[in-house]
Amino acid sequence: MSLSVLLLGFARLSATDRKAFLTQLNQFILASPHQRRSKIQSWEEDGGASAAARAEPLEKPM
Repeated sequence: MSLSVLLLGFARLSATDRKAFLTQLNQFILASPHQRRSKIQSWEEDGGASAAARAEPLEKPM
């Protein structure tokens, strides 16, 4: 998925959904590597990730 597609999707969100997205993004950015893996697993289990997104390798934390 290209960055422009993601940005376009963000631009189309309602103000409430943008706030929720940014809150979750900030929590993810500040999370430890273990917490990040847990969040990713939770999102996948909730059906939040498409099959294509799950098929792409995730960048390993440094």
